[in-house]
Amino acid sequence: MKNLRSIQSRTRPHLVYGAKRHIAKLYKFDQNCSPDYVRKRVSELLDRDRFMCKEEKQKEWGHRFRAIEGVQFIHMNYFDSPKKLGNQDRTFISRITGSFMYLIFATLQHALLTYKSRVFKDGDNFNYTNSAVAFGRMREQWGDFPTTLEQSLLKIIRMGIVWRCQQHGKVTQWEQPESYKMERIELEEYTDELAADIKDAEDASWVLPPRTPNWA
Repeated sequence: MKNLRSIQSRTRPHLVYGAKRHIAKLYKFDQNCSPDYVRKRVSELLDRDRFMCKEEKQKEWGHRFRAIEGVQFIHMNYFDSPKKLGNQDRTFISRITGSFMYLIFATLQHALLTYKSRVFKDGDNFNYTNSAVAFGRMREQWGDFPTTLEQSLLKIIRMGIVWRCQQHGKVTQWEQPESYKMERIELEEYTDELAADIKDAEDASWVLPPRTPNWA
């Protein structure tokens, strides 16, 4: 969990403060919501980490790390003003990784828990000891993804951030940093095609026969 210690030490106060400011907006808790509704909704979101799931999949407990609130929270904290880090660092989006995403969702969980208790806990309470279990659980869930799914998930998250920036009049671009992986079936087909091409080349005498040594 060394990675967690390092990331939290750099970003903890900033993210927790941002979650405190934006949690009601993210989950549409306004003056029209009764306290009972908010408590019930927060309990539903926290159950089995449903708050991480795409909205239409929350009841089924599926499509993890696709919750739109994750993308919205990143935009609010890093892109919603010209001086924010995401707008200053052109490589920011490309450097978003799984570790960053489970830190984002661990922060949202911390905010939801404090919202449920109605007692705000600042960044000092979002520390290695208190959040290691949640962070580790999310890291394990992310680690269960095949490489190709992980790349697709990061791509759709990055595209979501770009789209949200464009909606706010900011042109943001990024280039995928990961190499493009080949599926197993594609690799097998490619191997067969290369073998066929080698045979065709040999049959067409593209490959010269080995020279006989002068001493032979």
